[in-house]
Parts: sequence; C-alpha cells; structure tokens
Amino acid sequence: MFLSSSPSTLQPALQALLARGAVAAVAFDMDGTLVDSETLAEQVVEVWLRARGVTRLEHAGRALHGLSWLEIARFLERVYHTRVDDAEACAVALSQAYHARFVGEAPRLLPGAGAAIVAACMSLPSAIVTSSDRDAATSLISRLRLDGALGVLICAEDCARTKPDALPYALACERLGCAPSALLVFEDSDAGLASASAAGARAVAITRGDADAIARAHAVGHVAIDDFDALPPTFFRDLGNALAREASP
Repeated sequence: MFLSSSPSTLQPALQALLARGAVAAVAFDMDGTLVDSETLAEQVVEVWLRARGVTRLEHAGRALHGLSWLEIARFLERVYHTRVDDAEACAVALSQAYHARFVGEAPRLLPGAGAAIVAACMSLPSAIVTSSDRDAATSLISRLRLDGALGVLICAEDCARTKPDALPYALACERLGCAPSALLVFEDSDAGLASASAAGARAVAITRGDADAIARAHAVGHVAIDDFDALPPTFFRDLGNALAREASP
C-alpha cells in the first residue's frame, strides 16, 4: 500500500513499511513521542532521590524511558535498595509529583506532534498508549482538544504488564478493532518499540535526531524519523484514503 500523494517525500524505509498492507489504525506513545516530558520525569526521580540523601545518581535517565511509575520504583529499589522501602508507595509519590508538574508546567509538544495526532484522529481510529497514569494522559488530551475524537486511551492502570510487554499494544488493537499488523505505532523508547513489535504492530521510532536512538532503531529493523515534521502534511489523510480504497468493492 503506497500513499496516493507525495510518495517521493517519504523515506524509502517508511514507504516499504506502509507497503506491507493498509494501515487500519494509528497509536501514539505519549511521553517523549508527543510531548517532551521524559526530562520532566527524570527530574522528578532525581528530586525524590536527593530528598532521601542520594547525592550520586547510579543510573542513566534513558533507563527509565517508557516504564510505568511502578516499574521505575522497582528499578530504583534495585539500584538504591537502601533508599526505597515500598515500591508501590514510591510509585504513588513519584506519580503524584510528576502529575503536578505535568499539569502545572505543560511540557512542550514535540515538533509536528499536535498536528499529527489531530490529523490521525480525523482520518483513522487512533489511540494513545502510554505507561503514564490516566490523569496525565487525559490532561494532554484536553490540552489538544481531542476529547471525543481519540478512539482509545491505554494507560498504566489498564495493563497488568506494561511496556516492553506486548499487552499495551495488544489491548489497543483489541479496542481499536484492528489486526496487529494493521496498526501503525509511533514510539520513542526502546521499551515502547519492543512492546509494539511484540504485539505484531508496525512501528516508527521518533528519535529527535539522536544518533544513538537512530542506530538502536535501525539495529532492530524499525523505521526512524526525527519527529512528525518529517511526515508529509497529508500523511494521515492519505492513510485513511488508502484504507477506504482497499475496503471499497
């Protein structure tokens, strides 16, 4: 399946990804894909640790990307086991601190992200699939004025197993009513890309031009783009039109 307009503006790898068949639905990760909130999460963790006497961080911020707050709490428990006594209580505290800053500071949208998800919602069944909690996700949906337009929202509360497990995107496929192979996913983290692949979806890595992220995406066979500005303005409309043509007798 090739897009009807401006195919030459798509990189060959993305054109090949779309050639596998019609895209019936689109799913977006939130943190680091739609909004620049990964740094905000890292800061919340750092403040939490320093308040408990940690003066030297033993982990890289990227290690936390794509994980739920409970998984982050368990990670901190492993690395700073003398500092975290209760992973679930830690997760609640981190989540509350993050939500307060997420709503209060409104992290910036990544280039082209706002227009992309609005266009996707107008063209195809669409979802946000995030390891963040529902409060943070619904605040972004309201900010983008997508209330009633977004078909599906999958949050940490919905999944017994979160990214990199297949469950979040498998559940998205079930609720969107599409086969995994017909779902196109946009993700930025290694955990999120692994989750999409495990569910059988097609994935595009949002790398923000980071050479290491591009290399990691290519190493496991994913298409990589810097951000949504790399897509033609009619990208999602063309996907919807292609699906309609395939469905017509």
